[in-house]
Amino acid sequence: MTEALCIDFETYSAVDIKKHGSMRYVMDESTEPVCLAYAVWDGPVELWVMGDELPEKVLEYVRSGGKVYAHNVMFDARVWNTLTDWPELQLDQLVDTMALCMTYSLPGSLDGAGKALGAPILKSAGARLIKKCCTPQPVKEGRRIVGYVKPDLFSLQYQNDFEELKSYCIDDVATMREDVKLLPRKELIPVEHE
Repeated sequence: MTEALCIDFETYSAVDIKKHGSMRYVMDESTEPVCLAYAVWDGPVELWVMGDELPEKVLEYVRSGGKVYAHNVMFDARVWNTLTDWPELQLDQLVDTMALCMTYSLPGSLDGAGKALGAPILKSAGARLIKKCCTPQPVKEGRRIVGYVKPDLFSLQYQNDFEELKSYCIDDVATMREDVKLLPRKELIPVEHE
């Protein structure tokens, strides 16, 4: 395969996605994309950060109907189509790498699939970073929580965590791409895609 775009978003929201699901999460007014790692198939993994412009070559690729890969692709497609003003991703463009891995009885998680495949790049742990950078943070008076605030990822307080989150996002795309390269088939068959 020579042409495909691999993507992964990290997002902020006041909504707990595990409790309310991805549709409510994405539709909530507090939800916004924080960063997007992306790579053309064999190219370097690059990073878009909120406030930046996404390169025209990426927008044109999507506009032209090119294949877009993501692990649990419907989440990333919802974020792309709902929270940005970029060209809309169409269902027939999308390839879900989680579903593709699972067709080979591999674990559904990105790191699990990578470990099972012996991928050279493994997903780094990001639960702590997501909890700190992508969810409301408690405001305390003494030991008592008195409210919650959105983390200012561009502040000195979050500088190291935000850099780690960006690296985590890049690692996700690199790992996903390596996982897919190790699979016999690079796309879902029509019934699997449906």
